[in-house]
Amino acid sequence: MRKKTIYYIVFFVALSLVFYGIVSWFIPGYNDRKLEPVSKVARFQFTNQDGQVVTNTDVDGGSLRS
Repeated sequence: MRKKTIYYIVFFVALSLVFYGIVSWFIPGYNDRKLEPVSKVARFQFTNQDGQVVTNTDVDGGSLRS
């Protein structure tokens, strides 16, 4: 790589880090990751392609239980 390319990479990485630092300093709660659920899923029941009944308790926790 040429010196100019390395200079630009270092400059923009430093600029990004400074920008992130300033934003997190001046905006209260910027780094907080406390997201509340948007909504709740109602109870459901359907039949899959194998003819088995699948309900909300079968997929509770994010994965389908066999």
